[in-house]
Amino acid sequence: MSSLPNKYWLIIIAALFLVLLSGSIILGINLYNHRPLEISLTQQTLPEYPLEIYICGAVQNPGYYPIAEDDSITTLIYSVRLATDADLKRIKISIPENSDSFSPQRININRAECSLIEALPGIGPTKAQEIIDYRDKNGPFRRIDELVKVNCISKTTLTKIKELITIED
Repeated sequence: MSSLPNKYWLIIIAALFLVLLSGSIILGINLYNHRPLEISLTQQTLPEYPLEIYICGAVQNPGYYPIAEDDSITTLIYSVRLATDADLKRIKISIPENSDSFSPQRININRAECSLIEALPGIGPTKAQEIIDYRDKNGPFRRIDELVKVNCISKTTLTKIKELITIED
């Protein structure tokens, strides 16, 4: 009779061993499936082409302006000279898609400063100052074609810059 209790103990020990082994396997599978995910954030690099930002609204010189890596929005806004009624609490930033058309900035020759006018093709500091002097002496331009009345502006130069300037307010 002593062999019968030994068989029960042997069956109980084997069953406990199987339960322990099964529990370890299930626990290992659960831990493997619930491992924390490693997330690595990559620094987004800026495109290598020059960036431009379009600024319009309550500014004196709306248009496209180049933006450098260290420029802030505040720096850009103040560089275009804010209008007196500008509301800085409401700024809209819009990033166009590649399919959006890109039109060049038009410079208002009736209000532009010398540095903006001399940025036009074929216009240097001397010609820009002569345009401003003519504008100050004779009043604002009424038509773009009136630019040829300035001594240093030829019809060829006017043709080069005609699509880049405006006289509108």
